[in-house]
Amino acid sequence: MRTCCTKIKCPAVTQNSTSKAVDCEEALRNGPGKSGVYTIWPRNRVTEDRSLEVYCDMDTDGGGWT
Repeated sequence: MRTCCTKIKCPAVTQNSTSKAVDCEEALRNGPGKSGVYTIWPRNRVTEDRSLEVYCDMDTDGGGWT
């Protein structure tokens, strides 16, 4: 578990190592569909040093929200 900016516990989600989502919506399509902390590559799927860890809400209004 990680502490989010709101001081709640945020589970880190295990992602497919070959899946490099550009946003939470794509992570929802590719992954387990659970809310939690995901690594996304918003600009470039190839350059791993440009990844971000974000909390993805996969429950509200169909999921896929940052």
